[in-house]
Amino acid sequence: VRGGTGGVSFANKHSGKMLDVAGYSPYSGANVHQWNDVRGTNQTWLPGAAGGAWWNFRPNHAQDQCLDVSSGSPNNGANVQQWQCNGGTPQHFSLAPY
Repeated sequence: VRGGTGGVSFANKHSGKMLDVAGYSPYSGANVHQWNDVRGTNQTWLPGAAGGAWWNFRPNHAQDQCLDVSSGSPNNGANVQQWQCNGGTPQHFSLAPY
C-alpha cells in the first residue's frame, strides 16, 4: 500500500524502477513505462475487482483511466497504456506469484 491511498505500486525486479504513466498525463492513450521511484500519484495504482481472480488498476492521478493493453492486442510486444475504464478484458489483470 502506498501513500495511504489504498493503492499499490509495481516495481520491476531487474531495474528497481516503477510502473509509471508518462508525464502524469490524464488522457487516454498515455504510455505506461518504467521510471525512477518519485512516489508520484502516476506510480500508484488503485485496484478494482473485475470478476473472479481478475483486477483492473486505475492510476491514482487519473481515476477514470485504467491500465490497458493497447487495441486489445494479444501479441508479444503490445504496448501498455492508460485508457478510459470500460470493463473490457484488455483492462483485466491477475496477480500471480512468481
